[in-house]
Amino acid sequence: MTTNTNLLSRIRIFGYTAVGCLAAAISFYFQFRATESIFNSFFVAATLTTVFEGFKIGSILWAAGTRSYHPISNIVLPTLIRPTTVLLSAFATLLLCSLGTNLPNADHVRQTDLNNAQLRFNKSVNEANENHDREISQLTTVSNLLISQSEDTYLKELSRWDNQLIEETDNVRGSTFIGERYLSWDERRDDVISRHENRHEALAIQLQTSLSQAFSSTKNEIDQLNTAYGSLAGSIRARTYSDDPRAQHQSLLAFVTSLHAVTNIDLEPVFVGWMVSIVIAVLLESIILIIFSHLSAYIGPIVLQYEDFQNDLRNTGVNAARKATKESADISAKAASSRHTMGKIYEDLDNFINSLRGSRHE
Repeated sequence: MTTNTNLLSRIRIFGYTAVGCLAAAISFYFQFRATESIFNSFFVAATLTTVFEGFKIGSILWAAGTRSYHPISNIVLPTLIRPTTVLLSAFATLLLCSLGTNLPNADHVRQTDLNNAQLRFNKSVNEANENHDREISQLTTVSNLLISQSEDTYLKELSRWDNQLIEETDNVRGSTFIGERYLSWDERRDDVISRHENRHEALAIQLQTSLSQAFSSTKNEIDQLNTAYGSLAGSIRARTYSDDPRAQHQSLLAFVTSLHAVTNIDLEPVFVGWMVSIVIAVLLESIILIIFSHLSAYIGPIVLQYEDFQNDLRNTGVNAARKATKESADISAKAASSRHTMGKIYEDLDNFINSLRGSRHE
């Protein structure tokens, strides 16, 4: 029966220890992450968290594990510092849980909106460039067509006047074939050539002007798109997304939505997340305090027995030293008494011998 009781007690202690160590590890992780986010240093966060968490747990076990009375180390310091370390751990837990429940998807949603804005901008720029290429192609095609038509008309008209001039040379009057009609037709032929050159130059200028206008229009359109995209990206980066359901914790959002549907109570997901964080922080620190306080009840007697053993060793040593000192004093006293007795015997013997010598001389 006693064996079973001891086994159950050991299992209970082991279970308490495992749960307490797990809760302490979770508290350590929360405080480490929160401290690292503040100081932005792994070494500083690990050092501070180890010191604070170690003192928090050690102070729970220390006072119950010693019988010696030290007001500063047993009462004052644990009473003042332990609540501070517990509050610090609770604050770190609250901070980290709040970060996980207060708009946890805001960065993801912001990045998604930025990516979508970038895709829309790229699509608009590509469409502007495609429209520009299409417009340039149409302008070039129309200009080439006009030039080709003008060239055909010019060649036909020039050929007609050349044929007429050739026929006119056959009408010789007197000794010359260049008459007034020939000169008139030759001027018309030169006029055709001049008009063709002017037309060709005008078409080239018109094409160049249209191309310049097309390039300028496309550039202005792309500049406007760049300005609009920059303004939109800036507003997206500056937005908190507190009013965007996509940024909320989806479980909390579903909870407050269901709560409103059933009870008509309006709660913000941020408020619910903050309350959940407080509950987690309080429960976690309470579990650590309760479990290690119970463990101190088992550890305390062991430490006290060790202290009693050390005290017994010290007391035994002191008593043995005192006894040895007393025995040494007794031996010294006996030796002194023996020396006194022997001295008196030697003195009496000397007196007897001297008396014998004196009687012999008489």
